[in-house]
Amino acid sequence: SASCGGHTEDGSAVWQGSHHAYLTGVADGPDAAATRTKAPDEATVRAFVEKPPAGLFCGATRYGKESFRWTKVLSSAEIRAGIKAQTGRDPGVVKGIRVGSRGVSGRILSIEVDGSLGTVPVSPELSIRKALGGLRSSMFVLDVAGDRWTFSGGGFGHGVGMCQVGAIGMANAGRDFKTILKHYFSGSEVGKIY
Repeated sequence: SASCGGHTEDGSAVWQGSHHAYLTGVADGPDAAATRTKAPDEATVRAFVEKPPAGLFCGATRYGKESFRWTKVLSSAEIRAGIKAQTGRDPGVVKGIRVGSRGVSGRILSIEVDGSLGTVPVSPELSIRKALGGLRSSMFVLDVAGDRWTFSGGGFGHGVGMCQVGAIGMANAGRDFKTILKHYFSGSEVGKIY
C-alpha cells in the first residue's frame, strides 16, 4: 500500500476469503498498543482522520504528505454518476450514504447509497473508491452541506501489508529493514531461503 494513513488493514477485509496471519492490520507507529483488533466506531474513525495521533510513521515524512490526510468534494450528480458507472444501478437523486462495515484500519468495506430510485449497495473497498470519484482510500468520514458532499480521509490504497511511506518513516527513525518487515508482516521472520 502506498500510504496506510496510520493503520494497515487486514488482508481478508480487502481480498475476501484470503486470510493470512502476516497480513493482519497494525498501527503505523511506535505504540504497538494502538493496533486495533476490531473495526473502530464512526466517532473513533472521525477523530483518527481529523486529529491523527503523533508519531505515525507515514505522517512523519515528506513523502506522501498529500496522501496522509486528504479531502475531496463531490456533488450529488457526481456521486450518482459514479455509483451508476461502478454498479450498473442508478440510485436516482442521492439522499444519503450509510456505512455498512469498516475494517480494523477504519477503511470502509461496504456502503449503501440511498436515492430517489432506491438503495444501491457498494462493495468491496476498491469499488467504493471508484464509485465515489476515485477516492485515495476508503478510510474516510463524510459531511454533507446542501449539494456539497465532503469526504475527509487518510491514506492511499487498500492499506494491506507494508505501508511504503510508513517504511520510509521507520527508516528515517533509525529502524533497520528486518524491524520494518516484521512490523508490517506480523509474525514473519526474515531468513535465507536458498
